[in-house]
Amino acid sequence: MNSRLGPRKKINVILVGFGAKESSIAHMQEAKWIGGKKNDLVICYGGSKEKTEWAYVFGWTEKEIVKRNLETIMMDNVVNSELVPKIEKEILSNYKIKEWEKFDYISVEPPYWAYLILLGVLVFTQTIFFLISYFNNSTKANVD
Repeated sequence: MNSRLGPRKKINVILVGFGAKESSIAHMQEAKWIGGKKNDLVICYGGSKEKTEWAYVFGWTEKEIVKRNLETIMMDNVVNSELVPKIEKEILSNYKIKEWEKFDYISVEPPYWAYLILLGVLVFTQTIFFLISYFNNSTKANVD
């Protein structure tokens, strides 16, 4: 599925099963992955093999409806290979990647003092490394 959707929709679908754990684990996973990479769509679910008890989808998309629809698909079906075409169809019809160009106005310029600290640390460490190398009296003959 990813090999078909990736080139067309610029998406990487990740399906994560948590078994009998509670749905809060999916929110912890989202926090750990910081919302996922820019083209990830992560589908988390939990429950038994016969019944999905909860589903949570996160990722960066312009259309939130695709996430809710995928959650519904996960809840209404058993997780097996027959679910893949349904997920693929939903993504093809409703997924739109986040337009990252909207955030081009954001820039973070380090303060002037940060450059000075960087320069100081660089000079200090390079001087130490140079002195260690220059005054190193170990040779192959001394090592044996």
